[in-house]
Amino acid sequence: MDYTQASGYAVDAQGRRQFVDRNDAEGVGGTYITEADLNAPQNEIVGAIKKSGQEPNADNEEQLGLALLALSGPQPWSEDVSAAIGGYPKNAIVGDGTGKFWRSLVGGNTQQTGSANWLSAFGGRIIGVRTYASAGTQPYAASVGTGAVFVIATGGSGAGGGTEKTGSGQVAAALGGTAGSTAIAYYSSNFDGVSITVGAAGVPNPGKAGGNGGNSSFGSLLTAPGGAGGSVGTANDYANASSSGGAVGSMPSGSGIIISAPGAGSTPVIIVGNSGQQIISGAGGASFWGPGGVAQAAGSAANVDGGHAPGAGGSGAAASELSSGALPGGAGAAGIVIVVEMSS
Repeated sequence: MDYTQASGYAVDAQGRRQFVDRNDAEGVGGTYITEADLNAPQNEIVGAIKKSGQEPNADNEEQLGLALLALSGPQPWSEDVSAAIGGYPKNAIVGDGTGKFWRSLVGGNTQQTGSANWLSAFGGRIIGVRTYASAGTQPYAASVGTGAVFVIATGGSGAGGGTEKTGSGQVAAALGGTAGSTAIAYYSSNFDGVSITVGAAGVPNPGKAGGNGGNSSFGSLLTAPGGAGGSVGTANDYANASSSGGAVGSMPSGSGIIISAPGAGSTPVIIVGNSGQQIISGAGGASFWGPGGVAQAAGSAANVDGGHAPGAGGSGAAASELSSGALPGGAGAAGIVIVVEMSS
């Protein structure tokens, strides 16, 4: 569509070609009316009406306004628009006045939004990620617009085992702590307002087994067990010995679980030489998020190493002969709960 090209037009201050009235007294011939000047606006207006889904009706002077509403992007559902266009076409998107948008699943859709003929247009997009990484329990309040959640939960890990005091010719090495188990679950109802618990880290105990990690949970819907503490390294006369690695953790439990895995156990203890020339403790079990405490050699400056990621186990302690006293293992790590909020 364009301004008139007919003979006798005048250009106004905005540079637009405009019609001019005939004025015989002043010798102004006026602008000729051509078929293009009459047909172009009519064709364009009727085209917009038809594109909106309406049939042109000479008795209805509101069709252009309804067409503009229908074609100008998502608008609130309107009974008038629906009636004028014979129902919303398939894949039309309209709002419901609450900030939520709906997509029509059928053509000629005269039902209101929220009925079986409509589907949430933008449901399933991420609108928030909530991370709970400190041990303890707190309530969860879903963000406005949350229709479903993915929950990733990992239990706290066990601390590494400690070693007993060694005497002459004695050495000791302990297993690392088991990692917290992990689960990923999906919930579309009954999740708002639940209590979230993050499992505590296992506490090391000198000369004893490491403390167990605490369970992490998402209300009563999901529980990710904490890992067990590493067993104690007893003082003995060793000669070229080793142990089995630590056992894996317990499987998560609950509803809506998509993926789950037990926490990894400790690596084996290794002692080489009749007098224990090489004494290596068990490493802490790796969690879903990262490695556990690194296996330690007796006499090293660090001696123990804590878990390096949420839910990763602490290393066991290692002691050569004539240790100054009972030694603790590496500390476990607190678990974690992450809630990924999806729009409804």
